[in-house]
Amino acid sequence: MREKNNKGFTMIEIILVIAILALLSGVTVGVVSYIRYGNSEKCVAEIDATLDKLQLEAMSKEVTPYMYLYGTDKGYYMILSDSKDLNRVELEAQGGTRLANNALSVLITGMKMEVGGVTIMEAGTKDLKELGFVRLGFKKSTGAFLEGSYCESIAVTGKGTTTIYLVEGTGKHYVE
Repeated sequence: MREKNNKGFTMIEIILVIAILALLSGVTVGVVSYIRYGNSEKCVAEIDATLDKLQLEAMSKEVTPYMYLYGTDKGYYMILSDSKDLNRVELEAQGGTRLANNALSVLITGMKMEVGGVTIMEAGTKDLKELGFVRLGFKKSTGAFLEGSYCESIAVTGKGTTTIYLVEGTGKHYVE
């Protein structure tokens, strides 16, 4: 009688292993992305570091740079631009650096922004998605926040809340 040779793998076994590995790697990428963009402290740290960079650039360059923060149905984003007059559609078309997913909320307090020659002031705290966008900029001469590109604070909430406070007259910003 002849014995069967059972050494090695069948094609079906190899395909099943590859499918399982692909599924596990997809889940891992999703979890890592969720953790990275769902951390309020990292989000605030990135905004704060960008404000430092923006203030330095404003004082050392000829052109005034601006930081725009905006929210979409996919999360919250940030973009740097030399243009003072970008609108929400233009911001989304340019794309930006993703700051947070929808597990977090970015709340803006005391927004003062000039858009098309009209000063918009929003008292109280509102979600960035509700406001559309916020533009921040610094004066070249003093490093203070520009009058038409300012808000009092930016709070990022998730499991906890981390807030950046901005001081209009000095350009100082600090995290609590």
